Amino acid sequence: MARRVALPPPVAYLPKASLGSTAQSDINGVLKQLKTCTRRLQTALASHALELQVLERLYYKGKNQHRTELFWRSVVEIRRYGTRVEEMQLYGLVETMRVAFWGEAALQNSKLLKGPWTHAPDASLVTFVLRRCSEGCLLLEKAQDRFSSAYHSFTLVMQTAAFLQLILTLAAITSRLSELLNEVQSCMKLTQDACCRLLQNLDN
Repeated sequence: MARRVALPPPVAYLPKASLGSTAQSDINGVLKQLKTCTRRLQTALASHALELQVLERLYYKGKNQHRTELFWRSVVEIRRYGTRVEEMQLYGLVETMRVAFWGEAALQNSKLLKGPWTHAPDASLVTFVLRRCSEGCLLLEKAQDRFSSAYHSFTLVMQTAAFLQLILTLAAITSRLSELLNEVQSCMKLTQDACCRLLQNLDN
């Protein structure tokens, strides 16, 4: 079976000393930005996964009873896009690039991350992350559009009072997922900016 998530290219590590002082200073700022970004991503995507778990239970509990209802199409769409966002593995993508600044040894020993960075990945990894972030942003925009349409459909069903408790729960989950994706989108844009800054420094 083909992978839906592309693997990053092999990394060639550049010694920190091979970079000029200006580049090192700028990279220090980028790494602080990425550290904040990965923390925000980890929190947002963990909450996103919990919301999807609740949705998954509702989906399997109600699919036989409600699959012919028009609103159920929205449930299927939310579930599909939520799963696709998870499959992008956006937190791991950004964290892999950040950790690369501590060299290959940091992959086995996370304690090294407490010290100063010692290496820089070559431009191929940064370019890969930048491309994946762009793809992620496109997916997030599509997901947000679907979530907005789904929320609208749920509010229309509410007016009929049919399956009210279920519809209210689905609307709440959709609203929460949309809020979390806003946070993920913000982190992706910050990561794109970080990648562009890194490429400028690595190409000099």
